[in-house]
Amino acid sequence: DFECPFCSRLAPTLEKLHHRYPKSVRVVFKNNPLGFHQRAMPAAKAAMAAHLQGKFWPYHDQVFAHQDELGDEALERYARDLGLDLERWRSDKESERVMQKILHDQQSAVGLGARGTPATFVNGKLVAGARPFDDFLKEVDAAMLDADEEIARGTPRTYLHTALAKRQGLE
Repeated sequence: DFECPFCSRLAPTLEKLHHRYPKSVRVVFKNNPLGFHQRAMPAAKAAMAAHLQGKFWPYHDQVFAHQDELGDEALERYARDLGLDLERWRSDKESERVMQKILHDQQSAVGLGARGTPATFVNGKLVAGARPFDDFLKEVDAAMLDADEEIARGTPRTYLHTALAKRQGLE
């Protein structure tokens, strides 16, 4: 949720984890704009339109850096500042494709038990809230040990996520 203050606090933590373990940690963003945040859905649509031009993460960073500026003009300014094709961006953000992706993300979050924002999953384990870096580091380190154990059991890396999700009861 781009309007959620806790989500904006979590973003640097996840970036720091990714930089610490660039080959082991993959950050996947799923949209969950909450209904009581009036500008969360427009911001999500704008970010997904930026994604279609390969600029999701820079757009994400701009929105969270200026979370108090989520009006239509500001969202378009971020797109322009990133050099996006504005006509395409405007069209994409209002497209059914973008809306369906956001709705799918929301349904996935609910299906996994994420009741609020932010909700982070570390190899299928829910870590709720904008917790401190050290809390996430413990979760990631434990998940990496689990992954190493699963590989030692003979699970191919291409099936690792599926095997770990199964162990968490998610498949």
